[in-house]
Amino acid sequence: MYGFFCQGIAPKGYIRLPLTVGENPTARTLMAWFVLINVPSAFNSMIGRPTLYDLKAVTSIYHLCLKIPTRHRVGCLRGDQQSTHNCYNLALSKAKKEKMLAKSSKEEPDKGQ
Repeated sequence: MYGFFCQGIAPKGYIRLPLTVGENPTARTLMAWFVLINVPSAFNSMIGRPTLYDLKAVTSIYHLCLKIPTRHRVGCLRGDQQSTHNCYNLALSKAKKEKMLAKSSKEEPDKGQ
């Protein structure tokens, strides 16, 4: 993967799982591939272009909205700007703290010698 972490990330593996998007009666379920990576992130998972294509989804980043056609009508998943902002800031502060801890542990002299 490239672009999210300012460097290339080698995947740990891949897994195909059922993914349900939305709530009844406008829910859709399909089998989707997930790429496993080991990096701190503000996201639990990211949906890629192939899955968005399979869902026939239309996205609006500005409106934090994902629209998908279902059997009954068009489903709309909405994000919450404040929750998104809080989650992102929490993830950044956690990553910064982990980086500082790793740096400080490297600077400590080996006490066993």
